[in-house]
Amino acid sequence: MISSGFVECSQAASSTYGGTRLSDAYVQKLVKAMATSGCSGGTPVADAIYLVLSSSDVSETSGFLTKYCGWHTYATMTVGGTSVPVKYGFIGNPSKSISACAVQTTSSPNNNPGVDAMVSVIAHELEETVTDPMLNAWYNSKGAENGDMCAWTFGGYLIAASNNTSYYNVTLPTASGTPGQYLIQRALAVSNSACYSNGNPQLQ
Repeated sequence: MISSGFVECSQAASSTYGGTRLSDAYVQKLVKAMATSGCSGGTPVADAIYLVLSSSDVSETSGFLTKYCGWHTYATMTVGGTSVPVKYGFIGNPSKSISACAVQTTSSPNNNPGVDAMVSVIAHELEETVTDPMLNAWYNSKGAENGDMCAWTFGGYLIAASNNTSYYNVTLPTASGTPGQYLIQRALAVSNSACYSNGNPQLQ
């Protein structure tokens, strides 16, 4: 599935885009196809972030579950003579090797450890795409982006989820209007170089 802003596009596994074994090149091909189709209006949006979210039966051959849980980058795409720097990323469902990309492996706030783990990685990659969209903005001397500086830390204020078998640190709105509970990795704050999962320092 590709998510661009609030637009969602679904794509079944297809040999056109690598089937169930995606390479980085196939991810880019899929993004370009969806960004230039009617799915997002026919023209890539420079201010959008396109995310490829895969199901658990889809692998990413450059190192998903062994080297990374997600990544972001950009590519210049030309449509109708207009070139647009398109920001995009990949986040896979880690259910096949859940401990590689999740800290809650048997239970999670929404009773779906694989997808809940994806939400945390989505937040991580979105933060980094905003602060380092073209890989030449915010990173430290070792190449770590703001999310990397706080990766896999969740703060000291964890709340028992409604299932009483997992924990969360952030509440976000859902399509139904009911607040959703999520365990989200923290990110670095510009103001004081501390790690936060939300804007309240007393909770971190």
